[in-house]
Amino acid sequence: MRVAVLGGGITGLFAARYLRARGAEVTLYEQTRMGAGSIHAAGILEGHNYYTINNLRYLRRAFRYLRNGSSQLRRVDRRWFMGYLRSFGRTIRPQDLERVAELGSHSLREYASLAQTADDFGFWIGGLTERYENPRLFRDALRNLRSRPEQERVEVTEDKGGGGSLHYPDMGWLDTERCIQRITRELSGVRTVLAEVDRVDVDGKVESPEGREPFDRVIVTTGIACRRLGLPITAVKGYGWTAPRVASLRNAVIFADWGLAAVPLTQSVKVTSGWDFTLSADSRRANALWARARKLLGVPENVPMEQGYRPATPDGLPLVGRRERLVVATGGFRLGWSFAPGLARHAVDLALDDATEDPFLSRYCGSLRGGSLRGAFPS
Repeated sequence: MRVAVLGGGITGLFAARYLRARGAEVTLYEQTRMGAGSIHAAGILEGHNYYTINNLRYLRRAFRYLRNGSSQLRRVDRRWFMGYLRSFGRTIRPQDLERVAELGSHSLREYASLAQTADDFGFWIGGLTERYENPRLFRDALRNLRSRPEQERVEVTEDKGGGGSLHYPDMGWLDTERCIQRITRELSGVRTVLAEVDRVDVDGKVESPEGREPFDRVIVTTGIACRRLGLPITAVKGYGWTAPRVASLRNAVIFADWGLAAVPLTQSVKVTSGWDFTLSADSRRANALWARARKLLGVPENVPMEQGYRPATPDGLPLVGRRERLVVATGGFRLGWSFAPGLARHAVDLALDDATEDPFLSRYCGSLRGGSLRGAFPS
């Protein structure tokens, strides 16, 4: 079977890997370089965790981020906004959340398996700490924690000043750039096309500068570009910096009041920040966010910076579905790396007719259609 994978981010790379392992003839399309839309992320792996955004709890946090400058509201996709209004306050069934959590569980096992073969991408289960300065934000996190039927192991520490910390000892992290390099090296037999895809259709035809090619199946993993295919996806932009190692940083940390994360790598620290609802490529705001990170962590002034766009569905949960020969996998939002292998596996199962659509994971795919992808990313 001839299968095209559109998007060379972490989900697309895993999809190509799984397809080759199952004997498919694979062509992988990527506009710039492998992992370009993924390496900005912190690389925190949250197991079977999940986050929903169509509720008052998320809105309260979003407004706090807007007030303190951690977030910016510039522009959202119209279809996403209408979907958000319709789904706001909608309760998600526990069995559907369990299905989402399975994506994360599979992903964590997959990263561990890769590291067991050769740990050349800094995989480590060293724990994640969420630090809270604002007492109200900490109390809100505790209420949410107690309302969930299943969760990761957590240790709660309350500060005298009213804030506190939540420590998840079973969560881990990896070096996103080195992981991309590792998987790319192992894609033996995969034909790669470094070019922007002009169009994809539900009949399996892909149009690029190399021509119009027919495929038996097409898997689209291009994140926010999936909004061009009729899906309610919007972009939440974030920034990532690689700085010299901070000796005091022993495990992954999220500074919850500021939406900032820091991860200790072998010889450096990965810092991420920014929750900007925008479809713009303007990166001037990154300077102010980096100044805050430097103050919190004590890192140097000038370090390399990457930016990326987290694809969000109206409820914030991932999306995998199919129409005719076209399969789409997107919507990882802030858990893109935590979900990627699981999303890829399910997309490949659909593409190879080894599974049927999951009613929840494919919940927005009734509007899936072919379309033009040219210019779909901010420039």
